[in-house]
Amino acid sequence: MPFVRVKTGQDSGKVYEIGDDALVLGRDGGGAQVLDKAASRRHAEVFRIGDLCFIRDLESRNGTLVNEAPVTEELLKQGDRIRIGSTVLVFTDADPREQAEADVRFGPEDASGQTLIFGPDTQKILGLPPEAQASDKMSILYRLARALTKYGEPEPLFKELAHLTGKTLGADAAYVFVPDKGKATYRAAATWGKVGSVSVSRHIVKEAIGRKQAILTADAMQDSRFRQNDSIFQKAIHSVLCVPLQAREEIAGVLYLARDAAARPFTEDDLELATLVGILGGLAVDAALASAAQQAVLLSTVKALVAAIEMRSDVLRGHAERVAGYALAISRALNLTPEACRKAQIAGLIHDVGMLAVDEKERTGLDHPGSIPVQHLLAGDKVLARIPEFDDLRAAVAAHHERHDGKGGPKGLKGDQIPPLGRILIVANAFDLLCAPKEEGGHGIPVKDALLGIAREAGKAYDEPTVKGLLLAQRKGILFSLDTTVSIDQMGA
Repeated sequence: MPFVRVKTGQDSGKVYEIGDDALVLGRDGGGAQVLDKAASRRHAEVFRIGDLCFIRDLESRNGTLVNEAPVTEELLKQGDRIRIGSTVLVFTDADPREQAEADVRFGPEDASGQTLIFGPDTQKILGLPPEAQASDKMSILYRLARALTKYGEPEPLFKELAHLTGKTLGADAAYVFVPDKGKATYRAAATWGKVGSVSVSRHIVKEAIGRKQAILTADAMQDSRFRQNDSIFQKAIHSVLCVPLQAREEIAGVLYLARDAAARPFTEDDLELATLVGILGGLAVDAALASAAQQAVLLSTVKALVAAIEMRSDVLRGHAERVAGYALAISRALNLTPEACRKAQIAGLIHDVGMLAVDEKERTGLDHPGSIPVQHLLAGDKVLARIPEFDDLRAAVAAHHERHDGKGGPKGLKGDQIPPLGRILIVANAFDLLCAPKEEGGHGIPVKDALLGIAREAGKAYDEPTVKGLLLAQRKGILFSLDTTVSIDQMGA
């Protein structure tokens, strides 16, 4: 369900749900009241058409801005900023009241006198009794091993690692930091718990990385060196466990666990268990990174093949990359598995591989009304038949010109006769042919018109759940860009 949240203004933090009726923004207060001198009585309205959300200016005196651009009517996506005078509202695809604060808050540069480094010279300085027996540890490690080894790529593994260890060790917040590509910093790849209410100590993170050892801080607020530092008390840095994710002498990341109450610090037993988790997690991350590297090589090979296809015709240039991006976005919006998403991306890249073997007439007639380019579909099937790794993609590629109502080709498949991946390719391919510039073989239709056109054909030309995935991908803001990583230095002081 979509929402509008007031970011700045008198009602900052207030959330309005966008239901079946239009949500009116303005001074009148019939919908979302905007108490701003620049607001008209009925300034603008936000409304839904199916899974698409729009904002329309209601001929206001001072205009409505979306992302600082004046609009008459505009399609909204996740994170769009609506400005009326000095009041800013944010469009979001999930209820902000149910979301944890996304920012990672860092405390000042620090060190702690009550710090224990787990290594050969570990001293039992805390004098605290262990809270878990050996059998409990084995049970925890077994569950972690089962959970972590099911992932073939790093990002979902990081999320599971933060969730499982944070919950198991009773942390208030858990983070996984990984090297920020091309930079000498670390970024938060995954978070769990009360993120934002518990500060992160950069010093402890750096110390764990530099030493390649797990670190336990009992309570930073009790350290004599912190007593004059008001920010420690304001940010409430209490007990922390920081564990390197290490494999083959390399640091793949850092697991950071925090408790915000001094009354229940982490213990040596927690430190020992967290260290074992770090080793296990490091091995799992290392395996996932190796798998991701293999997938990258495969993707590079496929892209080289696509480049060869595009060299044969200017109208094909960029088409495969765009279709792959749309197919990936639809798959993620539908919450498919990482493996299914990866297959959708590759299928999108190779869906026109048969163009290597067809004449110019068919290469330039992909979008001709009523035409079914049978020649390149048959040729593509023959090419993919020679690549065993693509066996499960062949049926989908062969079906990307079919229609849900059976009026497509080459076989006239309909409904569930079309494989699920084929249904995604059909929608992704059709969307690109509508939106792509005319010089690139498309119709040059504006995005919102193309989305509405495809939505009207749901259940006829296109599979309805797949169309819903396309519309959700747009609303979530991932249809054209899936790069949402944030550097550790962009997450607060």
